Amino acid sequence: MRPTMPKPGTYVIEEIKTNYAIASDSTTKILLYDLQDADYGDQYDIKEFKRVHSLNNLSLFSFEQYLQTSDIYYQGIVHKDSLVQKGRSLRSDVYRFIRHHSSSLQGFLYGIYKEDTPDLIMRLSLPLMSLLYSVEKALKRFVSSSGITLFMILIGLFCGLLFVFTASLCRYICQKISRYFFKEWEYQFACTTFLFLLLMPQKALSFAFVLPSLFSLTVVLCSGSVQRWLVRKLLLFGLSFLYFQEMDGFSFLCFSWLRKWSGIVLLLACVGLWFPAV
Repeated sequence: MRPTMPKPGTYVIEEIKTNYAIASDSTTKILLYDLQDADYGDQYDIKEFKRVHSLNNLSLFSFEQYLQTSDIYYQGIVHKDSLVQKGRSLRSDVYRFIRHHSSSLQGFLYGIYKEDTPDLIMRLSLPLMSLLYSVEKALKRFVSSSGITLFMILIGLFCGLLFVFTASLCRYICQKISRYFFKEWEYQFACTTFLFLLLMPQKALSFAFVLPSLFSLTVVLCSGSVQRWLVRKLLLFGLSFLYFQEMDGFSFLCFSWLRKWSGIVLLLACVGLWFPAV
């Protein structure tokens, strides 16, 4: 469908990035620049809009196409008096607290990463995903399989509501829902894919969906651990060049280690909110 011009009105901030924010009026999403101390839930009165444009060369990242995967086509013009009301929800209070105390947690939980952060960590939300899988693994010693799955679904939903429903988190929740209802791997994979594409159809070609899905296929299609390791390295190498036009050597060689330990770093960063020495 051809995008239509947004209507003037009140837009609420739903997502915050390094240099911009995404706001919505419940029907249309827009891009906002030049915000001072923006928080989740802030309300802005937007009356002027302009179409988002960016370079679209083959070897360059197209910001315009990236925004279109989230149904964002227009930028709202912000003035000094555009702010109507600051956010007053629990989500905005938590973000405000983290913003003032930990820049690392801003990246781990909200995707507001520093410029030198590897693309694999940013696109896959590795720290949060690693922590969730670690919690699930630890609970297997004490709780039944179905109980753990239901608990992790609730934890995933809680994280999305409190922080951000990233593509990685959405796929994780869909995967747990499919495991709760199906025991066969084929049904789990099909259900996960169907639910994800139903909830986030624009993210069908996202790195956060394609790479984990292909990794899941290697569990069944590869006969041995060595073959599985080799195929996963080839997938990681090829997709990194396809999506990022480059390959970070450390992330490529130490991806398994990075995926496991990033969750520990996230846990230490949370502890560091109350114990700065950590």
